[in-house]
Amino acid sequence: MVYLDKITSTKKWIHGGPEIVKDREEVAEDARNAAQKNPDTRALATDLQTRQLQYWLDTKKTPTHVFKLLELGKAGDNLLENPLVMTWLKYAADFKKNVPGTAEDSIRVLTRHYGDEALSKILLEAKVTPSTASVASKLQGEQIQHWLDIRKSPRFVFKFLTLDKAGDKLLENPHFATWVSNADDFNLKNRPIARISVMASSYGDEKLTTILLDAMKTSGTSNLASKLHQEQFEHWLSIQKSPEEIFKFLSLVKTGDDLFDNPFKTWVKYVDDLNKANPDKKTTLMSVLATQYDSERLVKVLESAKNVPSSAKLVKRLELEQKVLLKEALDDVFKRLGLYTIENGMLSSPQLKTFLTT
Repeated sequence: MVYLDKITSTKKWIHGGPEIVKDREEVAEDARNAAQKNPDTRALATDLQTRQLQYWLDTKKTPTHVFKLLELGKAGDNLLENPLVMTWLKYAADFKKNVPGTAEDSIRVLTRHYGDEALSKILLEAKVTPSTASVASKLQGEQIQHWLDIRKSPRFVFKFLTLDKAGDKLLENPHFATWVSNADDFNLKNRPIARISVMASSYGDEKLTTILLDAMKTSGTSNLASKLHQEQFEHWLSIQKSPEEIFKFLSLVKTGDDLFDNPFKTWVKYVDDLNKANPDKKTTLMSVLATQYDSERLVKVLESAKNVPSSAKLVKRLELEQKVLLKEALDDVFKRLGLYTIENGMLSSPQLKTFLTT
């Protein structure tokens, strides 16, 4: 009867107005305690809570204040498991409907209380729990929209969705598609931020390239991975990454004698496109390969590729570049030894002997 007496007195306060000395925060506490502790008063407690919420709504009590009155701030990481959270979310929605243009929508209140990253973590974890998955997904959608509204950079969103910790299966992460969509929407209304640069800042060019190349081999991620790899290629060109760096990013130094398989052809295209953009600073394929392979191994690689029809044309190009490089190297030595300036007695000059033994 104690619980019933408390609720009855509280109900009288709601009908009779503030002349009954009863703090509204205590009202909420009494109603909740009665509902939780005594099944016989649960219906009455529910009615009381409904009337109390309507009173708060009529008096324009903000969702922030009601959040505190319902003591949801004490819920911590288990916010969505609290039975009162749905009550509060409905209250926040009703308040927003009654007060158009308010900054007191649910996601803003939650963000002010928890912060972007902590709230995102709560929602991500709640999405994998069946009992809270639906409301968590809804709130995450509102959170993503809120980030767009306040122009939160995709760089921060990538981190908030913990994609910086997704590892090798980045593109398989269910939140990755959400982030891609968010980045696209952000770029439509703001100064564009390259998606690939955001990803590279967390994983590095070489690791990210490996992730994309592996994802291109998986049916579920191949289309998106191919598109992102093309964006990566274009990003490298825009900032003029050197052919040597791209050779490393594509892990070509680890390919062994099967150099001419993909992604070697991607690298060749990159060098060609870079040379077109910088005609006065051209780089030959062979000049880079010569720094990655010793001459004996390079000859072996070229010889093995000659028997592959799809590589024959490229092999001829490399052999031609090799001859040009050799000629340039010999010319350089010839000049350094001053052999071009000797008019008589070249054959007996010590410089020629040095040249022949070089």
